[in-house]
Amino acid sequence: MTNLVPSIEKMDVILTVIAESRQGLSFMEIVHQTKLNKSTIYSILNTLENLNYISKNDKKNYVIDYRLAFLGSKYSENSKYIELFDRFGNELVEQVNETCQLSILKGGNICYLAKVESKSNIRIKTEPGQMIPAYATAMGKVLLSGLPNEELYERLGEPPFKPLTRKTVQTMDELIHQIQFGQQNGYVLERGETEEGLFCIAAPIFNHKKEMIAAVSVTALDVYYDSKSEVLKEAVLNLARNISSNL
Repeated sequence: MTNLVPSIEKMDVILTVIAESRQGLSFMEIVHQTKLNKSTIYSILNTLENLNYISKNDKKNYVIDYRLAFLGSKYSENSKYIELFDRFGNELVEQVNETCQLSILKGGNICYLAKVESKSNIRIKTEPGQMIPAYATAMGKVLLSGLPNEELYERLGEPPFKPLTRKTVQTMDELIHQIQFGQQNGYVLERGETEEGLFCIAAPIFNHKKEMIAAVSVTALDVYYDSKSEVLKEAVLNLARNISSNL
């Protein structure tokens, strides 16, 4: 990739580390994480804050603000499968009262694109725009299942993988086994790998060329695994089929 504008590259780095932090970041935390020059960071933060891309929360940490949400919503409006997800995802949530999400693969991570919340008091912490290692998520394993094994190392690096919980897969052999299950059964299940106390079932979305382009999931409390996993599996498979058949 050539002819990149250095200041925009640095802005992207800063926005990314802020977006990936759930509590926001202080100035010095941004310096530590980005390794950029302090004066450069200060100038970029000041510009982004004035343009409402970021703001400071009550702890004086920098957080993402409404301008990025606005631009993200415009991206969503132009993406047909996000529109279909919103339509069929709301139907799923009405049926099972559990949260469903949509994501794509970005390098070795998944990027959440959209989310339909359940009406329960339980809130899933992930949000559109957030990125999480693909190896630790059901949707990530679904999306990785469309790749040759040698590409897994290119995207994920050498194991052991950094765990998000004590249940996160850490070896390539374990991951490939889970991916192969997804290839054979059309869905992937993970329990507590992204966040303990939850289980998640994911299925792939295909375009009209039969290419895997995204994944959808439904997430519930693990205490309901025995009573709800089969129902949720069928619900997410149906969601994926409905979206794929309309592309």
